Amino acid sequence: MDHVSRLPLATAALHRPRRVHTVELWRARILGVPLLWKLFGANAIIVLGTAATAFALHVNEPHMWVTLSAALLVTFAVNGGLVYLALRPLAELEEAAARVSRGERNVRVPKSPLADRNMTRVGETINRLVDRLTADRFHMRKLAAQVITAGEEERARIARQLQDSSAQTLAALSLQASAVVRDCADPAMRPRLALIHDLTVDALDEVRDLALTVYPRVLDDLGLSAALHWLARRSSNERVRVTLELGEPARLPREVESVLYQVASEAVANAIGHGKPRTVVLSLTHTLHRITLQVRDDGVGFDVSKVARGSGGFGLFAMEERVSLVDGTFEVESEPGSGTCVTVSLPWQDAA
Repeated sequence: MDHVSRLPLATAALHRPRRVHTVELWRARILGVPLLWKLFGANAIIVLGTAATAFALHVNEPHMWVTLSAALLVTFAVNGGLVYLALRPLAELEEAAARVSRGERNVRVPKSPLADRNMTRVGETINRLVDRLTADRFHMRKLAAQVITAGEEERARIARQLQDSSAQTLAALSLQASAVVRDCADPAMRPRLALIHDLTVDALDEVRDLALTVYPRVLDDLGLSAALHWLARRSSNERVRVTLELGEPARLPREVESVLYQVASEAVANAIGHGKPRTVVLSLTHTLHRITLQVRDDGVGFDVSKVARGSGGFGLFAMEERVSLVDGTFEVESEPGSGTCVTVSLPWQDAA
């Protein structure tokens, strides 16, 4: 009996959280109603209360009902009009905030004759915030350009040192080893000396390849277009053909050329190393205000969201961060079995 008597209590305990949740849901819906409809609802309650009071007091004069109805309708209209006019500047503030969130930096909240002092202060605050963001973005991009330039200068210095010092030393060593092999009269020593010569030549080739990988001199000497041509020739082999679709060549700021080349090199290496493509296409187009690089391949593709969440997405993250330093956009489109397209777009002002 005791067990049976507790069943209604247990059932009530199960249904109580559901009722509480329903009440909270309706309360949230009511509080989320726009202000204009809240005002209409409040006035409707006043109308019903006034009518109920007049009915309870047995007020039956027709002219009083007409006057009361007209007064209430005028109150509805005036309150609704005032609320509509008061909230119009709020829509302008919302639009300005949305444009700022999309990355626009020339947004300004216009002064509205309908805005009260509070709305005006909010608009001025948003304008000051946008001005500060624009100034910070300018200084950040300037600093990023200096960081990229300093990094590229250091890479170029290392590449020059490898080419002019280490490579030259290894070249001289290979010549000496070749001369020793030629002049050696001991048949037992000749194979060992020849092996030393071959190892020296291999090390020389690796140092030269490393110097070109660290920083291709052609990027400084001839520009991005020539560097991409060199990258395509260097990356093509019997399994993969790297082709170019370049617009009219133009010299760009050094930090822009450096970012585009590094992204192109990384994207081509990823495509050849992981995508198993037959063709990789490098495309470079520019307008008066933006320059766009695309690296497309017909490989196996991959799940972008899965790779971005895993440890294998560090390369994509590094490329995206490098592009963001110069205020650019980075996008990867790929699906398993449909190839990959890496798109980079950077702001740029054509000197012409």
